[in-house]
Amino acid sequence: MQSARAHVNQQLAWCRLLLTQFEQSDLPWRQQCLVQALGWHLKACYQAFIAELAQALRSTAQLPETARDVIQAIPAGREVPAELRELLRLESGDSWLASLLALPAPGKASAADTGADAGKAGGANSQILASDKIAVSKPRVFDLALAKASLAALDEIIQRNRAFCDEC
Repeated sequence: MQSARAHVNQQLAWCRLLLTQFEQSDLPWRQQCLVQALGWHLKACYQAFIAELAQALRSTAQLPETARDVIQAIPAGREVPAELRELLRLESGDSWLASLLALPAPGKASAADTGADAGKAGGANSQILASDKIAVSKPRVFDLALAKASLAALDEIIQRNRAFCDEC
């Protein structure tokens, strides 16, 4: 089975490849397909990164896809790392990450749940989960500009967190 870090690296490479393909194409329908595929791979990359973080934190979360999943698995009395708090804010706010996570999965007709039930799960960290929820008026359209910004931001977060984890 592939390690979470290797999966993140693979997804990042596919995202860069799709972006290169987009820039080399002048067919609007092909560009639209490539942006959609780029969104899916960016989302998969983020979810693999969450799994990588969960492994590094020795989390008991089973197949985590969001920072919320990892936080909910942190035992009572253990501090929630700042990295997870930052990711939770990005997931819940009007950000590139919230837009990315709201993308429908391949073959789905509607957008994924955006986490409106923050804090309902209970547990030691439910207050953190509920307090970091930011109301969003309307979702942004996922286009090439947002895809590029998402790739750059995600790559920066991954590299920063890996550098931090490697120092520990």
